[in-house]
Amino acid sequence: MSKPLASAITSTYKTTNFLKTAIESVINQTFQDFEIIVVDDGTPNEDNLLLCNRYNKVKYIKIDNSGSPTKPRNIGIRESVGEFISFLDDDDIWEPNKIEILFNILNENPKFGLAHHYCSLIDENGLTLKGFVGRTGKIEDKH
Repeated sequence: MSKPLASAITSTYKTTNFLKTAIESVINQTFQDFEIIVVDDGTPNEDNLLLCNRYNKVKYIKIDNSGSPTKPRNIGIRESVGEFISFLDDDDIWEPNKIEILFNILNENPKFGLAHHYCSLIDENGLTLKGFVGRTGKIEDKH
């Protein structure tokens, strides 16, 4: 089995309902050469483990609570095997072509060390709110 090109790293704590939606937003990507690493920052039950076991592309790691996403993200980086790494917060949802867009940008621009994709804001029910995080537009507009 070959190594995946992309690794999605998610730190989580007590948010199984949001985590499921986040994972599925990666599972449903147009670009399918990825792994998902979920680092559970000490959730006091096994709900996240049971959820992650449903998906064959998810590697689940549980650690003692660190109180910050920094330690889980660093553990996820160490455990990842993808050439490209992306962070997915446990309460975020990726657009279906996010990995494909970012992968293409990085492949077409080998001097780039980082690519960022803007985010739409949603509420806890998945309804889109006004506003974005990050810059919208195309890469051509930024040169």
